[in-house]
Amino acid sequence: MTRLGKLANGLILTALVAGLVVAGAGALPVVLSPVDQSSEQTTYEEFEPETIVSEPLASTGTITPDKSLTDTTGEVLIDTSASNRFGRTDIQPMVTAFNEVGYDTTLDAESDFEEKLTTADALVIIDPGSAYSEDQLDEIESFLNSGGRVVVLGEPNRVSVSVGLFGSSLQETQSDLTSFESKFGLQFNTEYVYDQSNNDGNYRRPIVSPHDDASLSPADTLGDAEDIVLYTPTEVQSTNDAEPVLVTSPSAKQSGTDRTGSRTVAVRDGNLLAVGDSSFIGAERHNVGDNDIFLAAVVEFLVSGDRTLDIPTVDESDGDSADAPANETDDNSGDAAAVGSVRIQSY
Repeated sequence: MTRLGKLANGLILTALVAGLVVAGAGALPVVLSPVDQSSEQTTYEEFEPETIVSEPLASTGTITPDKSLTDTTGEVLIDTSASNRFGRTDIQPMVTAFNEVGYDTTLDAESDFEEKLTTADALVIIDPGSAYSEDQLDEIESFLNSGGRVVVLGEPNRVSVSVGLFGSSLQETQSDLTSFESKFGLQFNTEYVYDQSNNDGNYRRPIVSPHDDASLSPADTLGDAEDIVLYTPTEVQSTNDAEPVLVTSPSAKQSGTDRTGSRTVAVRDGNLLAVGDSSFIGAERHNVGDNDIFLAAVVEFLVSGDRTLDIPTVDESDGDSADAPANETDDNSGDAAAVGSVRIQSY
């Protein structure tokens, strides 16, 4: 190409670029025109870490229930018949506390749940993975009606990653309490409760406190607690006349909604106590903040019931049923007394 040709091509390219610049300049004012300084400006909330991140609470306490509430020995049944999700280390602090007041603990097998419940003084249900049968629910109802105490610890829905030979998948886990809830007028919410302001160093660890009117035992140990930490708890509601036991601060929220407000995470309905968390009882968490005081109150609740067990009266002299009054002994006969109602434990 001649020098003249190269020059011509250069001029054409220069003109083309200049045209694009001019065209762009004409469009820019439409997009980047100055904003009227008198108009309202967008403001952004200042980030204040001290209102979002809380200092973790100390872990120094021990579970010390009031021994004066019972002067007898007894038995607490910790259920395993419903694929309950917990390990022995999770319940060890509570088991030790039961031993302190003279109570033994028993872990049942599915085949003898009803049999062991018959002789127990208290029942603990932790995060069941399968539903209770109608027969089991009827047994629990009879147990409550006879003065036995029951504590049920539930969880919100949780999502976990499962890794296998063919890859990974997401699995949702939940406490299978639907039939239990229907039977006893309770509702464990499927969403979790969190608090960005009042927590134990993590928004999913809200600090909760006893309700002003809450009581779990004559010792009123619960009244000494202030800062109880729960771990990704759920709200617990009642369709009966259950009383709130633990409540969050007004700054708490529930996953899936932006509405703030106090949430009830534990309720008591007579001999039944329901708590929307099961992990606070574990070895690493039972003494965080005032968790040890709350657990002491839970132990007191379980051992201060008034369980009675009905046993058919039998006249051992002839093997037939006797009509003798309960708890009376025939001093002249030497035969065993006919017993109508045997008190298992009281305070």
